[in-house]
Amino acid sequence: MKTLTATAANIYARFQILFSLLSFVAGFSLSFWQQRPIDTDVALATQALTLLALFALILGELAWRGGAWTPSPRVANWWRWHELAQHFMLGGLLRSYTVFFIKSGGTNVSIAFLVLLTLILLANELPMVQNRGTLVRTILWALALSCFLTYLVPRLMHNLGPMIFTLSVGLAALLILLAYFFMRSRVTPEIRRNLFLWPGLATLAGYLMLYHLALIPPVPLMLSRFDVVHIVQKKEKDWLLFKAPQENKLWSTIKFPLRPGDKAVVAFKLVAPPLFVEMLRVRWQWKTPQGWRETDAIAVKIQGGRKDGFRGTTEKSHLWPGDWRVLLETQAGREIGRLRFQVMAQDLSKPLQLIQVLF
Repeated sequence: MKTLTATAANIYARFQILFSLLSFVAGFSLSFWQQRPIDTDVALATQALTLLALFALILGELAWRGGAWTPSPRVANWWRWHELAQHFMLGGLLRSYTVFFIKSGGTNVSIAFLVLLTLILLANELPMVQNRGTLVRTILWALALSCFLTYLVPRLMHNLGPMIFTLSVGLAALLILLAYFFMRSRVTPEIRRNLFLWPGLATLAGYLMLYHLALIPPVPLMLSRFDVVHIVQKKEKDWLLFKAPQENKLWSTIKFPLRPGDKAVVAFKLVAPPLFVEMLRVRWQWKTPQGWRETDAIAVKIQGGRKDGFRGTTEKSHLWPGDWRVLLETQAGREIGRLRFQVMAQDLSKPLQLIQVLF
């Protein structure tokens, strides 16, 4: 057994960077496959405990690097795997936030977070960074902490906006400063500054800058469904949508057959925390040779509370053939989602076929 353990340790030491990256991907993939919501009390408590466990491991790693702490022979058997454990937990946390961000913002907004995460992972493969793996883990931990707080604080305050987002990032900075002072007796000043304080604060600054550049979506709102239909019927707790059948192909454009007198009804479902109140804007736009031209902007008030999310509709009776899109935005103008569809004149010699969908 000892020989097997020693062999595994030697293989790990030789391919440490590869194993750390695979562990991160494994945590990311496992969490993605489970598809657990991040807004339940249990999920939030789990995230908080995971962040705390990661901080404990980072603290131990910083003390170990500075020579202030040496694991006992018994602990050393487990300590050699601490990087794998950190990357696995970070992968699970960041997957949850990435998927949530993808669903709570438009395509362009979601890409910003994915690009940021990809750049950090690629940086971990550079020779100049490979010997400073603690630095990368600190950055990922600070990123996960800021994502957690920018969801939790608006949820607790039942509102969102630039000030609340900035307050959330400020709280993350305060926690990093408290952790920095907590390390005084355990980690040398140079190590805790260069491998914890400055990377953590720089990560928060970059995260806040992306938000104010409108590249971070308006969490904690999450768009779960967005569709354009002909008819919406409300039956107690269920809504029935009647829409034209669509091609079941990736990247296919939604078709909306238009007859004289038809209305287009846009139905959306948002996941929002309990008691959450926000005014949204639904913008209808038509594509002209000069670009997108807005025809209507409709205000919709939402209040969270339902387990399945808030449902809303807007309709437009005056349409014409062409390319259309509907943007769903917060009152501050931050995009939650967009729906693009093509209005086509219906051949009146053929009956219009509609299918029924539960919403």
